[in-house]
Amino acid sequence: MESDREDLLERTYALAKENNRLLKKLRHGTWIAFVFKLLFWAVMLGIPLWMYFTVLQPIIQQGMGVLEQVQGVTGQAGIQTDKIDELLKAMPSLDVLKQFTR
Repeated sequence: MESDREDLLERTYALAKENNRLLKKLRHGTWIAFVFKLLFWAVMLGIPLWMYFTVLQPIIQQGMGVLEQVQGVTGQAGIQTDKIDELLKAMPSLDVLKQFTR
């Protein structure tokens, strides 16, 4: 009977050791999965930011400069059309010219 208890105790000890070994593997695997997930999300969020600051931002700034130039030109064109309107209002009527064409 004593040998049965010792045998049972040895088997329980062996199972506990194997269980601990498997739990350590699981913990290690979980830690590695966490690190890879962290790297994955850092890359997934980092690449678009890097692309924006290195590629898109200079293009956007150049486009904004062109837009400001266009707005300046259209503003000047608006001033010119106002001047043309003033000149047309200041000109004598064309009715005088109709008299000479008859």
